[in-house]
Amino acid sequence: MQSLTIIFSEYTGGQDGLNGLDPMLDSTLAYYYLTLFFLALTAVILKLLANSPWGTLLRAIRGDEASCQAAGINVTFYKIASLTISAAVAGLGGVGSYTVEALARAGIGSLILAIQRPRAVDARPGRLGRPRC
Repeated sequence: MQSLTIIFSEYTGGQDGLNGLDPMLDSTLAYYYLTLFFLALTAVILKLLANSPWGTLLRAIRGDEASCQAAGINVTFYKIASLTISAAVAGLGGVGSYTVEALARAGIGSLILAIQRPRAVDARPGRLGRPRC
């Protein structure tokens, strides 16, 4: 990939990358609404997919895989296709979070990180928030 950026350096900027690009939107509020739009769009698409015959078939496979195979349904295809769809949604979410972080580091907006507690935290009373020893 690096050699392709060097070969096509007049288009990619080579090892220096693309400089002097103007932001697509002017304000952080516009970026917020753009992100909110894509979040809502993704939620609607996944909800429509879950309520479609495809979603019904996936629920049937979850309920009894052997019965679905006996009915002539290609269970392997539907499992791999649903895995591909979920991986695509997760990948787009990762690209989106990387983009937001890159914009914040470039000074275009601000970024507030929500840090989750580590999984190895003892939840007994009096021990909440302290790591295990």
